[in-house]
Amino acid sequence: MIFDTHSHYDDEAFDKDREELLTGLASKGVGTVVSVGADICTSQAALALASKYENVYAAIGVHPTETGELSEQDMDWLRCHSQDEKVVALGEIGLDYYWNEPSPEIQKKWFERQIELARETGLPVIYHSREAAEDTMQIIRRTRAWECGGVIHCYSYSREMAQEYVKMGFFIGVGGVVTFKNARKLKETVQAVPLEHIVLETDCPYLSPEPNRGKRNDSSNLTYVVDAIADLKQMERNEVIEITEKNARRLYHRAKRKEEKMEKSGKDKLSSPQQTIQVLQKHNFNFKKKFGQNFLIDPHVLDKIVEAAQVTSEDFVLEIGPGIGTLTQYLCEHARQVLAVEIDKNLIPILKETLSPYGNAHIIQGDILKQDIEQIAETYNDGKPIKVVANLPYYITTPIIMQLFESHVPLANVTVMVQKEVADRMKAEPGSKDYGALSLAVQYYALPCIAAHVPPNCFIPRPNVGSAVIRLDCLGKTPVEVRDEKLMFQLIRASFNQRRKTLQNGIANSSELPFSKAQAAEGISRAGFEANIRGEKLKLQEFARLADVLGEMRS
Repeated sequence: MIFDTHSHYDDEAFDKDREELLTGLASKGVGTVVSVGADICTSQAALALASKYENVYAAIGVHPTETGELSEQDMDWLRCHSQDEKVVALGEIGLDYYWNEPSPEIQKKWFERQIELARETGLPVIYHSREAAEDTMQIIRRTRAWECGGVIHCYSYSREMAQEYVKMGFFIGVGGVVTFKNARKLKETVQAVPLEHIVLETDCPYLSPEPNRGKRNDSSNLTYVVDAIADLKQMERNEVIEITEKNARRLYHRAKRKEEKMEKSGKDKLSSPQQTIQVLQKHNFNFKKKFGQNFLIDPHVLDKIVEAAQVTSEDFVLEIGPGIGTLTQYLCEHARQVLAVEIDKNLIPILKETLSPYGNAHIIQGDILKQDIEQIAETYNDGKPIKVVANLPYYITTPIIMQLFESHVPLANVTVMVQKEVADRMKAEPGSKDYGALSLAVQYYALPCIAAHVPPNCFIPRPNVGSAVIRLDCLGKTPVEVRDEKLMFQLIRASFNQRRKTLQNGIANSSELPFSKAQAAEGISRAGFEANIRGEKLKLQEFARLADVLGEMRS
C-alpha cells in the first residue's frame, strides 16, 4: 500500500474531518503515514496523532524557520520523546533562506545540533532545504550526517545534486510537484535517481498534485504522484507503490506493518539471535577463530548495509563471507542475483538450507582471493560493473579490498563491514593519526563513505571492538596521474612502515626501493618538499609527484 512519508495532519486545515480522513485512508490504498513536526508544539501534536491512530507515525524536530526561539530545554524534550516507539525520525530540520529569518547563522547552529541529536538517538533525519543547497550539502558532509540516514524532503535542486545525495545513501522525497507542468528539474531527477531511493510524500495540506492543485492536499492524492513516477520511469504503478513502500520502511525502520506487529518477536527471522542459535545448533556448527567469524543478528544493521550498498532490482551482487546467509537473504530480496563465496566448507550445508527459498542465490565454496572475479562479472553480469558486499574479519580486510581494486575488475561499489578503526583509516585525511598506506590506496581507487557504526552487541559471537559499514564508490578514473603506479605505492609503504621516521629515511631503509639516503633527499628536494618532511603529511597527488621525480632519477 502507499506510504506517505511526510504529512502535517496536525494542521488546522484538517480540524473538521481529521478522524474521518485518517481512519478512511486504508480504503483509498494508503497504509501508513508519518505526521511531521515543525516545532515543539506541532511535534507534540504529531506524537499525539501517532499515539491515537495505528496507521500514523510521528517525526519530531524543529523547522529552520522556527529555530529562533529554540532552546536546550527544547532539545531535552526532543531527546526524551525520540525514544517513543512511534517516533520514526528527527525532522523536519535544515536550512531555509527564502525568508532569511532567523539568520543563517542561527539556522546552521541548530541544524548541526539536531543532527548531533539524531546520531545520539539513532533516528534518521528529514531534511528541509530551501534556497540553501550549498550550505545544506556542506553541513551534511562535515557532520557525516549520512551515517544517520534520512530523506531530502520536497526535493527541489538539480538531478546532479540528487545523485550525490543518493551516493551518500539518502532517499529523495517526491510529492505533488512532480505532476506540475513546470517541474522540469524534479522530473529529470526522478528519471535519473533509482526508484529504490525515492519515497512518496504529500507535505499535506500543502502542494496538492494536479488535477487538485490549489486545493487542500491529503494522502489519497498520492495516487496521482504514483502515476507520474510510473510514467517517468516507464514502470507499472503497482511496482512503484511496492518499491516506494519498501523504501519508506527502510528509511523509517520503526514503522512496522500491521502483520509484522502480530508476529512473535523474531519469529522465522534469521537475523534474530534465537533463530541464529537454532540454526547453528541444528548443524552442530562451531565457530572457527581462523576465519574470524562473527554473524550479524540485528535487522536494522542489515537494512543499513543493503541501503548503503544501493542495491537495486537490476544489480548483480557478489557477497564475500556470507556465514549462515543472514545478509544474503536481505540482498536476495533487493538484487537481481547474488553470488555468495564462502571459505568455510562447514557452512555450505547451512547456506543451502537458509537460501533455499531464494531462486536468485548462488553459492561457491572457496577462498575469494583465489576466485577469478573478472570471469564472475562476465558470467553473471555480462562484464558490467558489479557490486560487492562483505562482512570482513580484520585479518583479511586489506588483502581482499586491495585485490579487488588492483585486479581492475569492473566494480560499481564495494560495501563492507569492518572494524571501526579500519574504516576510519580508509577515510582518513593527511596529518590525522589514522592516515596511512591503506587510506591512500583506497582513495586512489574509490571514494570512501562511512554509512553506519555498529556496536559489538549486533553480532554472535560478540567481538571485542566496534565495527563500521563503509561503502567505497569506485572511481571511473584515478584522481591522480602517475607514470609508475607500482613505484608510487612502494613509496607509500616505505613512508608508513616506519611512521616516526622522516620520508627520506623511510625511502632509504625500504627493501623495496633502490634509493640511497642521498638520492632520496635529492628526489624529495626536486619534488618541492622540505628535507625533514614525514610521509603522513603528503597527499596522494604529492606521492604521485615524488614517484615521477624518483622514477626519472632511476632511469
